[in-house]
Amino acid sequence: MNGETNLRTLLQNMQPELQDGEFVFCTMEPAAAFGLCLSPRGQFLESEGLTLILAKAEAEANELACSFPCRMITLRIHSSLEAVGFLAVVTENLAQRGIGVNAISAYFHDHLFVPLDQADEAMNVLKEIVQNPGTGPDDFA
Repeated sequence: MNGETNLRTLLQNMQPELQDGEFVFCTMEPAAAFGLCLSPRGQFLESEGLTLILAKAEAEANELACSFPCRMITLRIHSSLEAVGFLAVVTENLAQRGIGVNAISAYFHDHLFVPLDQADEAMNVLKEIVQNPGTGPDDFA
């Protein structure tokens, strides 16, 4: 299963879904995470340390320093990891409305982490894209 690559199809059918709960980004030394029982939504190992995306309640329960309280929006279309321009269009439209986003691609779906107070506006922007995905590269901005 390779997922969808057609940009117009991706935009028309992305089905944005606002997930329940609040999330935060945390960082720590990889060895420090080993002894903790965590259920991260995402993680990435960088040279500076391990980044974890956790439910805010889980980070607080483990007394972890965190930043960027956010909501998660899942784009419910199986997008190919090789799709060109999908997240570029999505993030550009959000940026034009002053909404910052941390976008993460997983095997089946793309996930957007947006500031808490802008989650509803982000959903409105995404719904607008679905309704009017454009017909050419200049139409996507």
